[in-house]
Amino acid sequence: MTFAPPLLDIRDLSVCYPGLSGAACALRHIDLRLHAGEILGVVGESGSGKTTLIAAVMRLLSGGAKIAGGEILFDGVDLAALDEDGIRRLRGGGLALVGQQPMAAFNPVLTLGRQLLDVQYRDPAPAAEKQKRVLAMLKRVGISDPESQLGRYATQFSGGMLQRFSIAAALLTRPRLLIADEPTTALDTTTEAQILALLREIRDEMGCSILFVSHHLGSVASLCDRVCVLYAGEVMESGPARDIFTRPAHPYTRRLLECDPSAHHERAHRLPTIGGSLPDPASPLEGCVFAPRCPEASSACLSENPPLRRIGLGHLVACPRPHHERLA
Repeated sequence: MTFAPPLLDIRDLSVCYPGLSGAACALRHIDLRLHAGEILGVVGESGSGKTTLIAAVMRLLSGGAKIAGGEILFDGVDLAALDEDGIRRLRGGGLALVGQQPMAAFNPVLTLGRQLLDVQYRDPAPAAEKQKRVLAMLKRVGISDPESQLGRYATQFSGGMLQRFSIAAALLTRPRLLIADEPTTALDTTTEAQILALLREIRDEMGCSILFVSHHLGSVASLCDRVCVLYAGEVMESGPARDIFTRPAHPYTRRLLECDPSAHHERAHRLPTIGGSLPDPASPLEGCVFAPRCPEASSACLSENPPLRRIGLGHLVACPRPHHERLA
């Protein structure tokens, strides 16, 4: 049996920021794969490298950050090796991004209708045809009476409505990969559920792959096919969503899930936390990056950095003694 190569194949990716005391690496030796038609969730606490990962894929790194090594293969093309013209041709075509701040996604002095036409600038179709696409897409993302909305400005809409417009703008470019960076962070619970349902429908109907980054573990569990767990710029665990949420193998994954308020049904005065703090990315790292905060760490964990190893079908973990082996 042969399998199609992944649409997005990140191999041994490292990203570093310059500093007075040396380079600080926000990502170290990342391996990640996303197949066509798949939704991959990326989770981890703040500072784990999620935003840097997205910026590296889109080639939108700031602050002097550099790709220090590795490959970002998109449909066989190494995005890390493309020049500016090459990556511009893919942005808004092969790749599209929906950010976490819909209020800042649009120019406040241009109408949304004008901007939704502008995102189709590469398409040689007549303006009338593009306008029809805009109206159809707005209906598709749940904007009622779209004809009356095109002459309005971003400041006249709520965050939830603007997020729908953002998704419509991204989809009008017909991307093969949609990157959703915390797309429900600023939304209420009802609107969040609607946006998640919309993303699922988009994948099913358009065959668009989605890289979904979120702090909200419940959203990831309900939406994603597979999950990648980042900590301090490294992959701790990855695998099918069902395995990650029902049989988490890495100590960090288990403690991350324990900190989710929705996992606790009894009243408590204090929510569970993970003790300690993230390591300094500019300091030399020895052993497992989570070892200083891990209550299950052994002396070997402090001196040896375990590689990702397979413990099940598509399930990888970077731990010398994952949870199921500790119970054996």
